[in-house]
Amino acid sequence: REEDRDEVDQEGAVEEDEEVTSSFAPLWTTTRKADRDPTPGFGRPSLFTEGRVVPERPAMLLGLITDVHEEVGFLREALTALAARRVERIVFLGDVVGPCQQLPETCRCLRDAGVVGVYGNHDFGLCVEVEEEFRQLHGADVIGFMETLRPQMVLEDCFFQHVEPWLDPTKLEDLWYFEGMPERPEQLARIFTAVPQRVLFAGHFH
Repeated sequence: REEDRDEVDQEGAVEEDEEVTSSFAPLWTTTRKADRDPTPGFGRPSLFTEGRVVPERPAMLLGLITDVHEEVGFLREALTALAARRVERIVFLGDVVGPCQQLPETCRCLRDAGVVGVYGNHDFGLCVEVEEEFRQLHGADVIGFMETLRPQMVLEDCFFQHVEPWLDPTKLEDLWYFEGMPERPEQLARIFTAVPQRVLFAGHFH
C-alpha cells in the first residue's frame, strides 16, 4: 500500500539505494532494506530487516481474507478482486462460521479458490476435536474444509494467526480474548516479541 510505504519513507527507515526483494508481498511489496534502530519499546526491529539482506527472489503476491462469518456475497466479491490482482495464494485469517445458514456455500467458495489459513474463535468447534454431532449436522464437505484450517501459519517471514501472537489459538478462551485494538507500547511490545517473524497478520478485529 502506498500510504504504508510513504509512512516508512517519512520515518527515514528506508535507504533509497538499498533494494532487495521480499519473498512474500501481501498486496503490497516491501522491496527495500531498512537500516534503523528498533522502535522504542518493541525490544526488536519492527517490520523491516535490520542488518540483513533478504535473498533476491521473485515476490509472491498474497491475498488476505478474514472474518467472513458466512457473508457469501462479500466473500465472492473479495475473491473476484483478488483474482483480478492475480494473487498467487490467498490466506484466510479465521472466522468462517456465522449463523450457520450459508456455511456449506462459504466453505465451497473458499475451497474452490484454493484458500489456506487459520481458524478463528467462531470456527473452533468445527476444526478441533470435532464432535460426531457436528459432523452429522454439517456434513463431510463442510467439516473436510474446516479441518484444513490450522491454529497458526508461517510462510517464510510472515506469521498468521486469528488473534495476537502471544495468545494460544489451541485454547478457546485465548481465541475469544479481546481488549480493543493494541495501541499502547506495552501491547505492541508483547505482540512483536512473541514470535520471531517480522511481518504479522491477524484477524478478529474486523
